[in-house]
Amino acid sequence: MLRAKRDPRPWSINEKVSYHQWVVERVQEIKLPFKSISLCPSTEKTSPNSEIEEVEFLRANMEQTKQENMRLTNDLENLQRDYADLKRVSLESKGVYKEFLRKQKEDLATAHIELRIKALECSIFESAECVRKQMFSELKREKEEALKKLHNMHIILDDSKQQVKESMAKLEKERWHRAKLEKMHQELMGQMKEYTVEQGQDIEHWKRCFSQLASLTNTAMENVPKLLADAESAMPIFNPPREIEAFLSHCQELVGEMKNVMARARDS
Repeated sequence: MLRAKRDPRPWSINEKVSYHQWVVERVQEIKLPFKSISLCPSTEKTSPNSEIEEVEFLRANMEQTKQENMRLTNDLENLQRDYADLKRVSLESKGVYKEFLRKQKEDLATAHIELRIKALECSIFESAECVRKQMFSELKREKEEALKKLHNMHIILDDSKQQVKESMAKLEKERWHRAKLEKMHQELMGQMKEYTVEQGQDIEHWKRCFSQLASLTNTAMENVPKLLADAESAMPIFNPPREIEAFLSHCQELVGEMKNVMARARDS
């Protein structure tokens, strides 16, 4: 990256200055107790007095820095306390100002309500006679309407009584029908339970029969392969009778099929 002028950042290195010189400048700027390394062998050896003076100087600088840090820390604590006091005073003043605004708003609202009440009283006093006449006419009309509604309500009440009687009769019929249905349901449930018990007994019976049949078949099948092997060994090797060979192959196929059937039945 090309620059037109020197980079102001402290960690950058100028290409015209050697690395050793840059390190020495950085050590002096940071003020660390490092020994500067010179390229010339004549400058490598320094006297012990200069090193002691440099150490004392660095110690004095460190003490001064510590005192400066302590002073700055005290100033920072004082500033923090002053800031907390100012913040508390500001909050208190805000609370007082809010309380003052609230009281002003309450006073304005009270005055506004009183003005409205006075205006309403004036308007009510002016329109009282008109309202009274209107109320009298409205009461008369409402009385007539109430009498008509009362008559209609008597008619509706009679109709409602008749409907209630009919509904009670229908409800009694529905209750009787529901009781009948519940009885039939209980009977069906009893029959289903009996049928389930019978089916379970039949299943157990068929399982027991199948187990007996399977054991009988296994007992019968145990000796068949041996007898077939003995029959095959007893046949002549050359030119055996065709009928005997057909019978033996049929027996072998039958034995294999019976084994497959028994295995499928056992798996299911």
